[in-house]
Amino acid sequence: PKSASATTPAPGPTKPATPQPSQTSNKSGGSKDNEKTSAAPNGSANGPEPASSPAPKTLASDIIGLFIMNVSSEDQCRDLFDEADKGKIVKIEKWGNQNKVVQFKTTEDRDAAMARLPEEIKTRTQEDRSRPLVKIFQHR
Repeated sequence: PKSASATTPAPGPTKPATPQPSQTSNKSGGSKDNEKTSAAPNGSANGPEPASSPAPKTLASDIIGLFIMNVSSEDQCRDLFDEADKGKIVKIEKWGNQNKVVQFKTTEDRDAAMARLPEEIKTRTQEDRSRPLVKIFQHR
């Protein structure tokens, strides 16, 4: 009975013990790896999105840019700027339905570009949503 009970528990723990390490590596490592792996392709697919999503969100307060309202395309946005400033545009980001944020590397570039813009697109006397309006970008 001792050897039988010793033998019975021994194969019992041995069987689970043998699968447990592989289950442990499969379940903990494997499942997590599988989750990570399935998350990785998703993560890869989503990776750039969260990576780019947090980037603008994290950097939103650090964005050096001009907020342009009532423009429908990047080209329409670029056309507002002087040739000298077009080359200094780092990127143009869609910000809402009809708005864009034109980003510059430095505040000097941004301010110079803003200074060269015609006055009629920097100020507005009445609510006219047909014309572009440019403001210094301020994260809110």
